[in-house]
Amino acid sequence: MSYIIAHVAFDRSDRTYPVNCFRTDVMIGDDVVVRMKDGALKWAHVADLNYLNWGCRHTVECLAREADFTRSGIFLPPGESLSVCGMARPLDLAMHLNKIGWIRRRPANRAYRVVFTAANETRTGLILLRKNGIDVQILHGLPEEEMNVTPCFGRAGWNRLFSSRGSTAASRTS
Repeated sequence: MSYIIAHVAFDRSDRTYPVNCFRTDVMIGDDVVVRMKDGALKWAHVADLNYLNWGCRHTVECLAREADFTRSGIFLPPGESLSVCGMARPLDLAMHLNKIGWIRRRPANRAYRVVFTAANETRTGLILLRKNGIDVQILHGLPEEEMNVTPCFGRAGWNRLFSSRGSTAASRTS
């Protein structure tokens, strides 16, 4: 699944098809190489880009200028795959947050897959990764205070947003 969906036209036609795009450098008007579901490579023209959470069958493999076009087919450059460029997947964001010092937490609310926290002298930042998106929240106070924030995101009843000890059950108030 990709959050970036490129609508591409094959063979200079007007009809477009959605494909997964894990590259942040692809722009409308670019020529790309698309890997089809069966593994074949095809040239395509990007007609539109949207930010959706679709699981398309085909994927942008690289920009057309990065591939070699010969009579016997399309050849991708040797070495590491060029299908991922930039921070286009939730995994890329999670790895980057870990690298820059954000603390990974297990969410107490099942709506979230993982929560990252970071604090400075006056505020605590939360980045909450859901299946279909990302929520960001900035709280006044330090991490000890954020454990008892009520309500969270306007939903009354949650005593805490996440558990620092790995618990998955959130306590509710009446």
